[in-house]
Amino acid sequence: ALGTAPQDPWSYGERIEAIAREYLELRYQLLPYIYSTFAQCAQDGIPIVRPLFMIDPYDRKLRDIEDEFMLGDTILVAPILEPSVVKRDVYLPDGMWYEHATGRLLNGAQTVTAAAPLEQLPLYFRAGKVVPMWPVMQYVGEKRLDTVRLRVYAGTEDTTIYEDAGEGMEYQHGAYRWSYFTCRTLPTRELIIEWRRAGQYQPPYDQVHIEVVGIPSEPERVMLDDQSAPIWYYENEIVELVVKPFDEVRIVGCTPPASQASTLIRPPGE
Repeated sequence: ALGTAPQDPWSYGERIEAIAREYLELRYQLLPYIYSTFAQCAQDGIPIVRPLFMIDPYDRKLRDIEDEFMLGDTILVAPILEPSVVKRDVYLPDGMWYEHATGRLLNGAQTVTAAAPLEQLPLYFRAGKVVPMWPVMQYVGEKRLDTVRLRVYAGTEDTTIYEDAGEGMEYQHGAYRWSYFTCRTLPTRELIIEWRRAGQYQPPYDQVHIEVVGIPSEPERVMLDDQSAPIWYYENEIVELVVKPFDEVRIVGCTPPASQASTLIRPPGE
């Protein structure tokens, strides 16, 4: 509109355009996670954007925090709300959290200082969660989805993911699928990822690219449905493998993070 500030990212120079591009592309990668969060909202009424006290009603500190929020049950966002600020304090709820920018694993129930230059939005992912991701796109449907990426944040938690065709009304006739992931760390230096599926929908992809974040030592072996995985890679504390849809992945002889108490949503007094 006439007389208003420019809205296009490139209006502010190359630096701002690059920052905007990075986070727009991150949004496209996270679309299957965001879509799943909307589906859970439609089914259960749990908000998509959530105050922190919904994670742990017993932690009274969370009730007064108004400058952080959860996107779904996995991603904590701590935006910068004042100009020229390049760091901020972030209170992490109970549990364990991975810092998006650095991959550092942090204990919850404490305040940490987050670096926050203009290029870096403080984001944290809950340990034990599985985040489905698409490749970078410029618009939905630009690329055929023959592979989905599952980014697993090592720890102990459960994750629920919803899928359907994304358009049309066939989901009303049963063409949808719920996936239930359980991620567990064991004292035997193992990390187990279990995948259970329910529903009639068959997604277009036939391969799964697994990225397990937070494995500080190289594993002895990786098992896929009780068989040795044919090919897997380890670098920068990440185990990667590309497989068909599976029932169980077991990473053996590593040192995954120790379990902490779950911070699943639960009503007060339960």
